[in-house]
Amino acid sequence: MKGDPLISVVLITYNRELSIIKRSIDSIISQTYKNIQIIVVDTNTKQCISEQILKYVAFLDKGGLQLKSLPGLSSNKARNEGFKVSKGEYIAFLDDDDEWAPDKLEKQLDSFDEGVSLVYSNYIISDQYNNECPFFKDIPDTDNLNTKILGENIIGCTSIPLIKRQAFIDARGFNDSFKANQEWDLWIRILQDHKIRYSPAIAGTKYYSGVSVSNNKLRRISGWSNLFIHHASKYHKNKKQLRKALGFFIGEMFENRMYITGMTVLPLYIILKNIEDKKQQ
Repeated sequence: MKGDPLISVVLITYNRELSIIKRSIDSIISQTYKNIQIIVVDTNTKQCISEQILKYVAFLDKGGLQLKSLPGLSSNKARNEGFKVSKGEYIAFLDDDDEWAPDKLEKQLDSFDEGVSLVYSNYIISDQYNNECPFFKDIPDTDNLNTKILGENIIGCTSIPLIKRQAFIDARGFNDSFKANQEWDLWIRILQDHKIRYSPAIAGTKYYSGVSVSNNKLRRISGWSNLFIHHASKYHKNKKQLRKALGFFIGEMFENRMYITGMTVLPLYIILKNIEDKKQQ
């Protein structure tokens, strides 16, 4: 990578304890790569938390860090609004309960070359009981990702990839109709027209808790429904990936004891599986 291109980081926060927000902000500030613009988008509806964030940002007194207050704005709109005021050639997003490894941006930037528009990495998943495991347990297969991404979110969470600005613009940013799976939807759209690369170094930690949006059952159902609807034409051409995605959806529904929803989709999964098996005979 030639020169030191500007990287814009958009961190969105919503009603999170200051100690957790500080962990995320501090992980950006402590990056070994220094040419960074930091945009904190405050969507808090609790005035006391917003005041604490304002004081902490003032305490940091760091050039290149700006605070944008948009109370109650949805997470996807907040990310898009943060992008609008960004200036970097590269863009990265960070959720307020996640954190980066100190060399995350440096190593990802080194992985870019001609034609690469997004670099994704391995990262640690930490659950509410502090159990940890890597997102990728083995080196991922990077062939035909534009098709494989339909069957499974093989890129991972919003907080990890580093994206070229133009690729994010080409994909038209985050879709606000998604209440969950919004990052998966974005990766699908980027992968149809852009080349991406995998970096094996651990880039950070994704934290899950009992209050995470990821654990909200109704939001999860909505996210899955939107995924199938918005990419219906792609799934129509890729029945194998549709069957695989449906399998993950059913598994998630059963895991969350939403048996009726899971059973509703199960017949379609079985039909597609039988068709796939017959083709392989």
